Amino acid sequence: YTIILVEPRTPWKFNVDELVLKNTHSVDGAVIKARAKDWQEVQPNYYGWFLNPADTSLLLEFGDSWLEKCLSNKEFFEDFSKYSNRYNLRSMHNFYSREGMSRSSWDKCHCTARFVKKGDTVESSEEVDMLGLASNLHITGLVITPRTFGARVQLTPRQLSVYSQNDNELELIGVSPKPRSPARPRAQADTPSCASLSDAISACRPSLAVDNLKHLQAPALGRRAHITLGCAEGVRPVQTGLDQLQVLREQPVTTIDIPGGTLAG
Repeated sequence: YTIILVEPRTPWKFNVDELVLKNTHSVDGAVIKARAKDWQEVQPNYYGWFLNPADTSLLLEFGDSWLEKCLSNKEFFEDFSKYSNRYNLRSMHNFYSREGMSRSSWDKCHCTARFVKKGDTVESSEEVDMLGLASNLHITGLVITPRTFGARVQLTPRQLSVYSQNDNELELIGVSPKPRSPARPRAQADTPSCASLSDAISACRPSLAVDNLKHLQAPALGRRAHITLGCAEGVRPVQTGLDQLQVLREQPVTTIDIPGGTLAG
């Protein structure tokens, strides 16, 4: 299940006297007072833009198709086989997976706007205004490294107003990353479920579209914005952003035209 908690924005939502006057179900004032007292604030782990299952499925398929195009290039194929230690197309396609992500992220891609630090309960006015709104995400390229496979996102000025990531973070070479918690096993095929993934996808309206427009120069803020498509075994999804920053710091040595785009590295 995906639980959606809807909280009203009315200024009197915890005012017991107002709630008693306004409730239409004849709930006793003592009951309302007790429920208001027992209310527990739910703090998010992060804010972000979330793709529905249909767009997630399309984006993952789109990424796989571009990985296949890249592997059709001899130089890329040889380089990929060296760092992946895989030597046939099928095993190369399975090099990146989403198994190490949280269960809720397996079938829903997202772009993180801000991680919430422990004890940080303050929401900016811009965040409050954007909560629950739908917006477009512009993907300007795919980033493939020995550890991660991601889609670079170029945020709009309004989206940048709620973006709060460290775009200058440097990875400390030689320092072991925090070990990843073991992934929970997937539900068995015979486990009953209310809705299958295919049902969820068919219930969503896909909006993923491809255009050939040339994007403007990306602003300095937001260089880390991305969507993780997959990770190598043992690699945490947070590494995707660090890899993207490292790629953007370096100038490509080689650029190769491939059908539909350019391969640079």
